[in-house]
Formats: sequence, structure tokens, C-alpha cells
Amino acid sequence: MPERWIRFHSLPESQRYPNDPVEMQIVLSRFHSILDAVSAGSRKSILLTTDWSTEDPQAIEIHTNIVTRGTFWRKVAHDGENEWMIFQHEYEHGVPEIESLVQLVAMDEIVNLTIVGWDGDWLIHPYDGGTDVIARDSIERDRLGGLFSEWKSPNSSGL
Repeated sequence: MPERWIRFHSLPESQRYPNDPVEMQIVLSRFHSILDAVSAGSRKSILLTTDWSTEDPQAIEIHTNIVTRGTFWRKVAHDGENEWMIFQHEYEHGVPEIESLVQLVAMDEIVNLTIVGWDGDWLIHPYDGGTDVIARDSIERDRLGGLFSEWKSPNSSGL
């Protein structure tokens, strides 16, 4: 999907981690701006979280209670020994829990948070340092790149 992929940095000059509350607000503001632009007015998405296969009820409870209406979706084989447990959550844009999750992602305390369009035609994946987007198509990718050009990597590969 390289024709639909684009990456945006969370902080100026490709800074990876926020150092203070002001920088964390920049991370959150950029995340919300990207989500709003990608979702194009849709208020509903699917939030995916993952964990290694586990029988630990506490780990499962964490994922099922991150955002209301979370449920275990499926396991996916990873390396022959381990499996990813994938949890899906119905996500209404503007729910405050997303900010807590994005803050944890920004500080590399959790990984593998993905928001997917309700129709499955786009996704965004925040990570410590930025947000990857798989847009609906290359036209949408280019539109997003123009909207947030200052947040893109100066590297020609987009990384």
C-alpha cells in the first residue's frame, strides 16, 4: 500500500518524545488534526489494540476496558510460538480515553494502537514519534500531505 501510505511527525524537527506538557499538547493536537482530516467528518471508527497471547485475565480486562464496548476479536500467528491477541473497540471520535492512549503511545508505554475507518477504507497508526496513515487512495494521501506538509519527514523515503 505504498501508494496510500504517508507519515507525519508528532513534534517539530522530528523530535521523538515530548519533554513537557506543552510538547504533549502538540502531539495530541496533531493527532486530532490528522484523525479529523482522515475521517472526513465520520464520527465512528474501530479502535484496535493488541497484546501477546495471554491467559492473564488482567491483561484481557485492560484491553476490553480501554474504551467502552471493547471485545476480543481474534488471534493472529506471529512467529510460530506467539500469537497476537487483537481487541476491537467501537470508537466515537471525541471520547476522552483516546487522549490517554495517544499519550501512552507517545511515551512508548504502549504500542500497536490503530484506528480504522468504520468502512475499513483508511487507518491511522500513532507511534512514538508520529502517525502513519493509510489513506483511502493516493489522491487522499496527497491531500493530507498538502494539509500537513510541515509535519512530514524531510527524508525522500517519507520515514
